[in-house]
Amino acid sequence: MRLRFTPRAVANIVEMADFIDQHNATAGLRVRSAIYESLRNLTQFPQIGRRQKAEGLRKFVTGRYGYLV
Repeated sequence: MRLRFTPRAVANIVEMADFIDQHNATAGLRVRSAIYESLRNLTQFPQIGRRQKAEGLRKFVTGRYGYLV
């Protein structure tokens, strides 16, 4: 499986991580790591997550932080 990121998705990840980094750099790294770990899981197990109305799309929640990927 291959992931494709929209420019908006990339901007959201960067914005969110920058905001958290301003308050706690270690927490920012943990959150970013959790998101990327969820993305890696999706590439290894493409059927996890909930199917969406649009063909070929799934929604998956990061384990600890509740972000949707």
